[in-house]
Amino acid sequence: MRAVALLLFFAAAFGLAAMWQSHRVESLKRERELAADIQQGKVGESPSGLIEAGWGVVVIGTPSGVPVIDTPSGVPVIDTPSGVPGPSRAEPAPLVEAPRAPEAPQVAPPARGDAQLADFELVVESGQTLSKISKAHYGTAARDIVRALARYNGLTDENALKLGQPLKLPALDRLQR
Repeated sequence: MRAVALLLFFAAAFGLAAMWQSHRVESLKRERELAADIQQGKVGESPSGLIEAGWGVVVIGTPSGVPVIDTPSGVPVIDTPSGVPGPSRAEPAPLVEAPRAPEAPQVAPPARGDAQLADFELVVESGQTLSKISKAHYGTAARDIVRALARYNGLTDENALKLGQPLKLPALDRLQR
């Protein structure tokens, strides 16, 4: 009787191992087919998963990387590392409306014979520097361009920007004169 039970146990174990093996082989075949499809360009990988050829994924904005913790009160709290200024786990993040930039005055388009365009006006926001603004507006943050932009706006120091300060950004050819 024990021999029959032992034989049934080994048969069941062998059957389970065979089922696991066939499942694993099928899984590997699917992975290989997917890899071949990706290599041939039929399918592409994106942050949101696999997409078929001819389709795309648009990512609007990216997370800052700072974890947000939900609290019982429903007010999210930003989890900051110790030693970094900001709200802690115990205090909720203050909900403050961002200051609005003053509306730019409407500028009439230049007359047909007038080739000189009006300056672009920008209000300095938190985290902006003159070199970042120059790189974004002119495509370069070359030191001579940054210095010329500071002179154009009457700044004695190119690092002396203030939050909310208006800056005039002329055409690059006018700035280089």
